[in-house]
Amino acid sequence: MSKDLIEIIEHYARQFGLPEWLVAGIVLALLGLLAFEILWKGISHLFRWRNQRLLNRDLHPYFSAADVYRATRYYIPTRYQNVAPSEDDEPGRRYIAAAKNKLIPLFLNEAFHRDKDGNKYYLILADTGMGKTTFMINLYLAYKNQWRMPWRLPRYDIKLFPLGNPNTLEAVTQIENKGNTILLLDAFDEDIKAVHNYEQRMNELLKIVWEFREVVITCRTQFFPTQKEEPHETGYFTGGDSGEYKFQKLYLSVFDDKDVRKYLRKRFALLNPFTYRK
Repeated sequence: MSKDLIEIIEHYARQFGLPEWLVAGIVLALLGLLAFEILWKGISHLFRWRNQRLLNRDLHPYFSAADVYRATRYYIPTRYQNVAPSEDDEPGRRYIAAAKNKLIPLFLNEAFHRDKDGNKYYLILADTGMGKTTFMINLYLAYKNQWRMPWRLPRYDIKLFPLGNPNTLEAVTQIENKGNTILLLDAFDEDIKAVHNYEQRMNELLKIVWEFREVVITCRTQFFPTQKEEPHETGYFTGGDSGEYKFQKLYLSVFDDKDVRKYLRKRFALLNPFTYRK
């Protein structure tokens, strides 16, 4: 295919009377671009293969290989906002757009550094199907893939569990060195006991996880009767002047048109690249 394309370029270049040296330069540049594309695809494939192996090893048996593949293959960076997306359309807020920023960099660069962010507990809220599990898997992967200078502080361990699994809390209690471990707990709304009494279950959960360095919990927004009843205080206290630990609540943002176009380009990359620019 590339040979045919080069022949076509040479043909039309000579039709326009371009000098041989310029034709040769165009052909060499094209060959260089093709070689770079092949090399880049090979590196990308190797990187994805390495990530799949890492996640399948670390997240088994709580997340299947299919779960990992779906979460990472066509991932579009998750964005967050400080107010529920449902409030964006309320009267009086029509012209006040909620700030939407990338969520994973927030955790990697700020939230997981206690000197930059004094929060310990994070509650990530989103409606059904908005990508809470996808976000957690990609946050876990991004943290594992971080490159750090040798002289910087040691990296903490990180664990990810689904709260819908009946064996999760037993596994959490068995983790050693909790103070140097970041704990990611997905889908509080799928915890059987939380369905019956979410306040009591949250208190039980916090008694188990309070020793961990950072705790990130995801939950379906509709799980709580009203926004006022969403957890905001943990009942545990810091050792300094900041007082009681509180949940830092963040809401996942819905896809905008730009995100949709990015997804379509990833999902249908073999098609005409101009098809989804509108």
